[in-house]
Formats: sequence, C-alpha cells, structure tokens
Amino acid sequence: MDINALAGDGMLGRLARTIRSIVRGLAAAVREEIDHRRTSQELASLDGRDLDRVLTDIGCNRQELADLIRRSAAPRLLLDQMILRLGLERPFMFLEPGMVRELELRCGTCRARRRCARWLRDGRDRDGYRRFCPNAGNFDVLAAQH
Repeated sequence: MDINALAGDGMLGRLARTIRSIVRGLAAAVREEIDHRRTSQELASLDGRDLDRVLTDIGCNRQELADLIRRSAAPRLLLDQMILRLGLERPFMFLEPGMVRELELRCGTCRARRRCARWLRDGRDRDGYRRFCPNAGNFDVLAAQH
C-alpha cells in the first residue's frame, strides 16, 4: 500500500484522530472522577445545617444532591462539550458561581443525557439542543452576552 494513502485523511490519520479522542476522553473521565471524589468528601465533611445552607444557596434539595452525586461525572463532561459546541467559552468564563451551579444542576438532573451525547456527536442540527436541553434558555442568555 502507498504510504501517502495512509497519511492525512487516510487510515493513519483516522487512527491518530481516534486515539487522540480516546485519550482526551479518558483524561476527562479521570479529571471528573477526581472532582467527584473531592466534592463528595467536601459535602461529607459538612454538618446538617451547613449542608442545608449550601443547598439553599444553589437551589437544590437533598434528593437532587443525591442524584447529582450518583450521576455526576458524565453531566459535567456533556456540559463542557455543549459550551464548546455552542461557542460559549468566553461568556462562560465570566459567569458568577451561582449561574455555573445552576447550569451544572440542570445538566446533572437532566433525563436526556443520551440524546445530548448523540446531538453533540452528530454535529449537524445547530439548534437541535433546544428540543431537549433544560439549559437551552441559559445558553441563549450566554449567547446574548457574547
């Protein structure tokens, strides 16, 4: 087989892109797991009143918190991918912590995670997320600030 056919968009190029994608995904999963453990430890160290105060600040109840902890790694990765896909990196950097928590909470309790992941992979329908994403309105506000 001709070596030039293997380079660029050929088999080696596709293989290299696939490997890079897998490595990025694994690195993100490790970072998410570390963040998840750190958050769980921080929450476990709070007494009941402090925990209730934190939950009130972020607009979350104990059941929603339990759901978030149980399913926390994937939502943050999807949220990060959504922000990149929508080109909202710059306005997201300047968000107040309360708004970031709201985005994370909505993403963390979302029931359309598989649909979101498919939409992010697909790359076609620019506004398709509006049909399933509980953060669509927040993303519109961010885009207006852009």
